Amino acid sequence: MENQQDILSKEFHSLNNWLNKITVFAGQAKYELEMRGFDMQNIEEEKKRYINLLNDMEAHAIKAGEVARVIKKRISQA
Repeated sequence: MENQQDILSKEFHSLNNWLNKITVFAGQAKYELEMRGFDMQNIEEEKKRYINLLNDMEAHAIKAGEVARVIKKRISQA
């Protein structure tokens, strides 16, 4: 059986993974904007691509929030 410290360590690791994904997607969007800018000829396609990146970041942030709530609950029960 895992002890409380091992469980919390795994949950913090999971939280860190979700936060890393958010950081990567944000960095990717920033890099693309800095290097490419917007292709005004295909503005709708550009808009969809950045909306997809933002949707992914939002989903990862939700997962990070869920893990944070689990960690908070475990700490309060300790």
